[in-house]
Amino acid sequence: MKLENLNFSQLLPAFMRSDPTNQALGTGLDKIIPKIAAQIRLLSTWDHIDELEEQELDQLAWELNILWYDYGANIETKRDLVRNSDLVYKRLGTKWAAESVIQSYFTKGHVTEWFEYDGKPGTFRICATARGITQEKIDKFISLLKKVKRASAQLERMEIESPPLETILYFGGTLVPSYEQTVLPQWSPARTLRTSAKTGGMICSTMTTVLPPLEVI
Repeated sequence: MKLENLNFSQLLPAFMRSDPTNQALGTGLDKIIPKIAAQIRLLSTWDHIDELEEQELDQLAWELNILWYDYGANIETKRDLVRNSDLVYKRLGTKWAAESVIQSYFTKGHVTEWFEYDGKPGTFRICATARGITQEKIDKFISLLKKVKRASAQLERMEIESPPLETILYFGGTLVPSYEQTVLPQWSPARTLRTSAKTGGMICSTMTTVLPPLEVI
């Protein structure tokens, strides 16, 4: 007998089966337990977040009431938001919660609080790294940040850096073999000199975008 098709009355001892109260209890459990059993199977979802489809992630975010979830984000961002949702909920209003959301939306990032840069009490700054950032994505992020940051904390400034672009340049060179022969008494001709030289290098660049003054949130 499986929980999905439970017949609780058959599990009762023989002397209890004729009791109308026990029969009613068994009938009620037969309707309740299968529904609970179906929900139990969903518990394994947390073990397979990396395998869930985008629609499944959206549905799970709705069920978990993830207030800072972005339905328009890419699938990897959605997975990070769902995976860390319990921890963020436990630490709402803290620097950790804000940084967790920042790192889900951008390549990496961190929060600097006012006492770390001698700013105005209650303010903070964000420094993040991202490629191909748009104003629309920034506006969306700031609106979601309000749901995880401390209500009294005010975003003063946000800087976004583009990841370094690495370009490898190859330089090559060689010395053309040459020789000069001088004949001296009892001396053999001068030896031929052959040599080569190689060199290499790498160039990288980083672009930082400083946003215009933000409205205090």
